Amino acid sequence: MDGSAAELEALVRLENRNFPDEPTTVEVLRYRARKRQSFYFAREEAVWSGDCMIGYGSLHRAWWLAQPGRYRIYVSVDRDWRRQGIGTRIWQRLLSLASITERIRWLESGAREDRPDALDFLMAREFEPEARVEKSELALGGFNPGHWQHKRTAPSKVGAAICSLQEAMERYSDWQQRLWRLEHRLYQDVPSAVSFRPLEFRHWLAQRMDSPGFSPNACWLALNQATGDWIGFTNLLEETGDLRGLDTGFTGVERDWRRKGLATALKLHAIEWALNEGYKYIRTDNGSDNPMYRLNLNLGFTPRPAWIGMVCECPG
Repeated sequence: MDGSAAELEALVRLENRNFPDEPTTVEVLRYRARKRQSFYFAREEAVWSGDCMIGYGSLHRAWWLAQPGRYRIYVSVDRDWRRQGIGTRIWQRLLSLASITERIRWLESGAREDRPDALDFLMAREFEPEARVEKSELALGGFNPGHWQHKRTAPSKVGAAICSLQEAMERYSDWQQRLWRLEHRLYQDVPSAVSFRPLEFRHWLAQRMDSPGFSPNACWLALNQATGDWIGFTNLLEETGDLRGLDTGFTGVERDWRRKGLATALKLHAIEWALNEGYKYIRTDNGSDNPMYRLNLNLGFTPRPAWIGMVCECPG
């Protein structure tokens, strides 16, 4: 694939046909491709019927994980063209290309729990479940901010304050470095089967600022009022492919400040902003063992089909 607009538009049609409830856009797919290709090995393959893309696959190094030799593979076949060997053909081609230069020790992939055919495809290739990612959605039309006002203002009672990243940018000339360091610290505590690899500042900056859904107005910080230290973060992203909806990027709070209501307050600021901007829903996902999932349910998020992360150890 050459990454042309025509190819990306065809891929959007394929993905949106397979996942109409999770639409994507050319801008989002272009950003994700750049992110993969900017750092490490990445390959893509497509199968066409005329000018219609009927199959797609990608294989790239799992650069965000601190496990050498770990790669992620993804294959998607049009629902009307399945069980004809297209997925297998793409899979084999990607692994053949990778074998020229890469030493793969683990392959990770996954599928939604409501896609048993995709899960069977992976299990037939000796993949085993590794993680369950719970997906959920908050319908903003039924959310009443007034019921949560006491939670929204709770940080002031423990010496913390909430502000938008846009506001912080006007107060802190080193805001990029501060946010990078904060995210690095918070990601280390995200429950995961494999620990995360810290991104160098230049790579983090390119990813964060290049994201099509990133806006400083849709990011919120928790600050230590006594020291000005940044101690918590949440953000919303316009990456759903649906102008009515938002995705939660990441929410976290420093260890010493947990269980004080900061994460809830951060999320409430985000929800109120989304309401005021006219959005209809917010979606998010959390590992099944992540306490943030329970917090989301308490706020009124409702479960959607989960993602089943799977892994296979490769011989040699």
